[in-house]
Amino acid sequence: MESGWHILLLEDLSPARSGSRTRGCSRDEARIAIHQIARFHAHWRESPGLDKFKWLSGTEIPGDAELAHFREQLWPDFLQKVNTQLPDEVIKIGEMLGEYKGQITRHLFTQKPQTLIHADYQLENMMFGTAGEETFFVVDWQFVKRGCGIWDVAYFLSQSLTQEDRKATEISILHDYLRVLDDYGVRDYYFDDAMYDYRLSLIHRFGALITTIAAMPFSEEQIMMHVDVLLPRIISALLDHDCHLLLDSGLRMY
Repeated sequence: MESGWHILLLEDLSPARSGSRTRGCSRDEARIAIHQIARFHAHWRESPGLDKFKWLSGTEIPGDAELAHFREQLWPDFLQKVNTQLPDEVIKIGEMLGEYKGQITRHLFTQKPQTLIHADYQLENMMFGTAGEETFFVVDWQFVKRGCGIWDVAYFLSQSLTQEDRKATEISILHDYLRVLDDYGVRDYYFDDAMYDYRLSLIHRFGALITTIAAMPFSEEQIMMHVDVLLPRIISALLDHDCHLLLDSGLRMY
């Protein structure tokens, strides 16, 4: 604020409890989280307000220097710090991200239709009510930006659910997401297009995790969460959706 004055507004959310990516969440909690973000995305989809908020941050498209840095330093540093054999398909994605990362970012964050996305939609930023209640809160909106709504969905499903729970519920939850969009008036976003954006979002999230792990050191607990918990989950999702084939065949951007 220009005056230098700020307002801190607090609310007591008890007995709601915060989530934990390490622990994961129940399948019912995952459905609640996706239903709520679908309503939010539908409300803001192509809203005039997206262009009115001067404070609303965009997403910088990586240039040649940043892409070269990713290829020549971040990717090798990531491989060294992970120190484990990754599947060939995942190695291929990592090696090709230096070429495609800019196109993927542009597609997910600049192409229309756009909505408002949380951009850090994961369990540590959520609070749930007791069992049997649908009380739900989302906090920490500092990264909010314009973009493709399903990016939030891919981030949440690939990193906040255990591999077993994601595999069992993912497609059903994606259909639920599209159904809620349709209920709130979004009727031109079809499953095949949503799945394409979802797969691109998984690749983009993998790129972000590569950068995060390459930039460590963190605490031992943070290293464990990123390398031992989040990385296997995103790898599992990338393999389940054959994401490497998107890069093999070239991207269809629109």
